[in-house]
Amino acid sequence: MTNRILNVCMTLRMNATAVHMSDAVSSHCKCFYYEDCLGTSAGFPSKVKENVSVCLCHLSACVSAYLSDRPTPQMSSFKEFAVFVVVLHVSQHALCVEVEVDEGQESVLLPCHSNVSVGSTVLWGRSSLRVHARDQSGDVLQHQDHRYVNRTSMRADALHGGDLSLTLRKPVINDSDNYTCTVRQFGKDQDSKEVQLTVKGQGPDTDPPESYSALELQVAEPPVQQLEVISGVESVQLPCRTTAELHDVVKVEWTDSGDRKVHVHSCVPEEPEDQNQVYRDRTEMREDPLRTGNLSLTLRFPTVRDNRTYTCSVYSRAGPPRVETRVELQVRAQQVEVDSGAESVQLPFETTADLPEDTLVVWWCDEPEPAKKVHEHGTESDQHEVYRGRTRMREDPLNTGIFTLTLNRPAVRDAGTYACRVYGAGLIFLREKTFQLTVKERRPEEDENVDNRGRRSFTDPTPLMTDQSDR
Repeated sequence: MTNRILNVCMTLRMNATAVHMSDAVSSHCKCFYYEDCLGTSAGFPSKVKENVSVCLCHLSACVSAYLSDRPTPQMSSFKEFAVFVVVLHVSQHALCVEVEVDEGQESVLLPCHSNVSVGSTVLWGRSSLRVHARDQSGDVLQHQDHRYVNRTSMRADALHGGDLSLTLRKPVINDSDNYTCTVRQFGKDQDSKEVQLTVKGQGPDTDPPESYSALELQVAEPPVQQLEVISGVESVQLPCRTTAELHDVVKVEWTDSGDRKVHVHSCVPEEPEDQNQVYRDRTEMREDPLRTGNLSLTLRFPTVRDNRTYTCSVYSRAGPPRVETRVELQVRAQQVEVDSGAESVQLPFETTADLPEDTLVVWWCDEPEPAKKVHEHGTESDQHEVYRGRTRMREDPLNTGIFTLTLNRPAVRDAGTYACRVYGAGLIFLREKTFQLTVKERRPEEDENVDNRGRRSFTDPTPLMTDQSDR
């Protein structure tokens, strides 16, 4: 594929002069010079993969424009090549999905469909930017680029049905670019799709939609409360209390910044259950919240995937819904530090005991990428070679709830982000704890004074969060 694209670009470059194309047609041909198609003439192979699809799109536009231009004596000699380019573009259509949207629309869908299986992860990227990521347990947004925070979402069943399409909210002109949808399994790329997004600006006579009024947004939404906890706590409470009259309220609804239903308290028994499965069996509100005015939400087993802004809204019998509070939750990884050369280091994780026998417990190293399987309870299948013979867990962890991992002979290369993920039957997410492991290089002079058998590990300084609300 690389050679075909290079040949197309170089042939276009030669024929551009031979057929004396007009400036109007030439303006469409972004691929005359293979440096434009492949990045730079030096080291071009590394650029091919990310530019192939957009180059094909430009080639198709170039050929269409050329064929509609005034005929020249060289037209017949170029037609066969033009047909080849068009066929090439059509045959690679899946690599060059083009999406156009007007700036000011509520959202735009970037389509992507692929085969997925257990262990698959989908990554949406733009050049070197992380746009969105999702695995079997939910969204992975801790490394998401700031310009996409609270603006992206995927289907809850994306990695079960293969519809990996991305919804981008409130698209702006600067969002125009080539986006890549990559499917990975156990750290290896399995499939990749390209989507070219074009966001068109509004005309001079078009008024911006009212929903974009900054003043209106400031008036309609209360300030965002900041809340931070350490990964591994049993629960966290998102506070929401009001002194307003709630006698006409029929529903209290918590949603996240991905427009997903987190929890719904409804006075209408027949209302269908539409809580997102990511939060299933993890949320709870106090009894009779409309009488007490305490609309706080308890979220059990929060993870770094829960790093979002949460909104509590009330719905009355008459009038629009009213936002009562907004809470930005930050779940931080637990910091663990050890010297290289130590005998071992522990990543401590204790949780609820007496879990079912079919519970799956897997330790991963998420960063640096690609992700690597560190340890899986009960099997050594697919364990990354770097960790073979170096990891262990206590016996009978499902009955004790102790999932602590011991890593022998930690080295500088072992530094990174580790996560222990626990799944129930059907790969339903149960809980998770994340660690940031730092391995310090030991200076030679330290070896004389430090027993290699010693080790240091920082345990969570933050106690489990307790309910501080009115009792």
